[in-house]
Amino acid sequence: MLDRDGGVVTTSPAAITYGLVRGSSLVQPELLRMVAQVARDGVIRETHLELSRPGISSVIYVAARIAPLRRRAPAPARRRPDPGAPRRGDPT
Repeated sequence: MLDRDGGVVTTSPAAITYGLVRGSSLVQPELLRMVAQVARDGVIRETHLELSRPGISSVIYVAARIAPLRRRAPAPARRRPDPGAPRRGDPT
């Protein structure tokens, strides 16, 4: 998960192991391009990547989904009850 500035907020050990994340930065070029596109237009994007790491002969297949997170709407303001108003259940 990235913050508004593109900094990594949460990650997984696999993302670090596979070289997608380094420190607090997403470093995989295709994912960076997709993040920029989603930030620009809000359209969810998905991709499949074939990754290889230097010194390892096997290829790793990764499915990625980039989507904007919506900001939570603020909770509606609660009205304070009028102390002089009749309450529910009070005899009228």
